[in-house]
Amino acid sequence: QNNTFLTDAHLAQLIGEFSIQQIPKRQFFNCVLLTGWRNGEIAKMRWDEIEYGVKVPNTNQTVAVWNSPGESNKSNQATRFILTDRLLSQINALPRLGEYVFSYGNKSPGGHDLPMTRPTKTVREIFNKIGLSNEYKLHTLRHTMVTRLKEFDVSAADIDRFLGKSVRE
Repeated sequence: QNNTFLTDAHLAQLIGEFSIQQIPKRQFFNCVLLTGWRNGEIAKMRWDEIEYGVKVPNTNQTVAVWNSPGESNKSNQATRFILTDRLLSQINALPRLGEYVFSYGNKSPGGHDLPMTRPTKTVREIFNKIGLSNEYKLHTLRHTMVTRLKEFDVSAADIDRFLGKSVRE
């Protein structure tokens, strides 16, 4: 059980620091901030996994969905994440440099596209700058999201679904 989460003041500072980062780090940080999803999983997002115009049952609405394959996430289960308009604006602002959404256009020695390496050093520099100790990581945004959803009385099962976890019994 991790009780570390970010205050509103820390979140405001992070938003400011994230906004001055270069592409694709800025969008990557904002997507982690907006979703609470695992940053290692977001880093592996591929353009062809995003499905636009998915009909919402019993409505006239459509949404975009990230179809995260099982091998890309901790649960090892394919998961469908709804992408909000705000999240899509971050993703669609990125150049398509290869198959990965968050990419610098790097290739492996064999010529295969590579995802962006998680920016651990940059995160540590940002967190240090705003006075957060080493116990705070980018993953702390996930704990913060859970804390906030609990404050709004969202059920544990709904939180698990939102975060792409197997639903607890």
